[in-house]
Amino acid sequence: MNAVIFGGGKIARGFIAHLLSRSGFHITFVEVNEDLVKALNEEGRYYVNVMGNPQKSQWVTDFTCIWLQDIAGIAGALEKADIAFTSVGGKNLNDLAGIIGKAYQFMDEEALQHEFTIVTCENWKEPGRQLKSSILKALEGSNRREAFEARIGISEAVIMRSGVEATEEVKQIDNNAVSVTDFWELPIDKAGMKGRLLPFEGVIYKENFAGFLQQKLFTFNTTNATIAYLGCLRGMQLLSDAANDPEIAEIVHRVHEEINPAIAKEMGIPLAEQCAFAQKALKKYQDMSVTDFTERHGRDPIRKLGPSDRIVGTLRLVEKYGIPCDALAITLAAALHYPVVNREDPTALQLEKLRKEQGIDAILEKICGISPREPIAELVKRQVKFLREKEWLDG
Repeated sequence: MNAVIFGGGKIARGFIAHLLSRSGFHITFVEVNEDLVKALNEEGRYYVNVMGNPQKSQWVTDFTCIWLQDIAGIAGALEKADIAFTSVGGKNLNDLAGIIGKAYQFMDEEALQHEFTIVTCENWKEPGRQLKSSILKALEGSNRREAFEARIGISEAVIMRSGVEATEEVKQIDNNAVSVTDFWELPIDKAGMKGRLLPFEGVIYKENFAGFLQQKLFTFNTTNATIAYLGCLRGMQLLSDAANDPEIAEIVHRVHEEINPAIAKEMGIPLAEQCAFAQKALKKYQDMSVTDFTERHGRDPIRKLGPSDRIVGTLRLVEKYGIPCDALAITLAAALHYPVVNREDPTALQLEKLRKEQGIDAILEKICGISPREPIAELVKRQVKFLREKEWLDG
């Protein structure tokens, strides 16, 4: 079987391709970085380092790599594809759609008759819908637009594994190595699939994908935000150090006590099932074998402070069910004061500027969609005071 993966980064190589290769797929990477394309083609293999589970680390072979501007090459790969994936970053989906549209018009007429699905593997809001609408826009005026709509599915996946920069020790094994966490499930929206549902290691075709997506966002991502933003305030560099800190872990436990009953009610699932899911999230971030950084997870704070994202969106859900949200308010208070660890993070700089010039009421209203007159705004301000009393926050 043949798979095309748009992107050659950590998730593309260290998760999607890793699962596919273990199931006998030939993989064609489509990558924008010409140096990486050349290096992967010359080596003909790369190493996946599974942190905390070295017996599952392995070399990935049986792949080719194509430059993103090679339209004819991409068309040829898609002609043979049984399935395709994107892992390019949500902000790049529109540009990728234009490339796919061009390649689709290059494809052999006979190849247009077979059905397959493009699965988005992006940490982005509604990436499948965005990719599909952009591809159809790229095909406007083409006689192949109708064929694309009829035969090519666009679906979404939830990325449960994290990829981090390989250490120097791992790079001694392979300069192109990828280090990943020990997670193996790839949930995919069953409703978006066309053609045969292909079995491969880790894949789970989900019926209620939207519900699972919300569960993951409001559990894993909220847990992650609590750990990362509190860890950054305390000057902790490693995410696992922050997650294992007794005081931070206690706040995470309180966050889970707030979110678990709300999510269980919203999804109509047993509370025990949601509690186990939340514990799985905490365990992931407490894994000391994973070298990952609080700064990386705190990055891009303005997007993460959005009204429907991992902090405010979760808070609104808890509020909906009349559950106190004191611990979530601590997470929000910490995120509002995210220190600029990386001067190359433009939204961190923007957040800092807004806070210093206009105060946290302006952030709550303009970014979080929370009126300063709402009770939750007052609660957040009390939690800012709490963080100052603990000397986790200056001033």
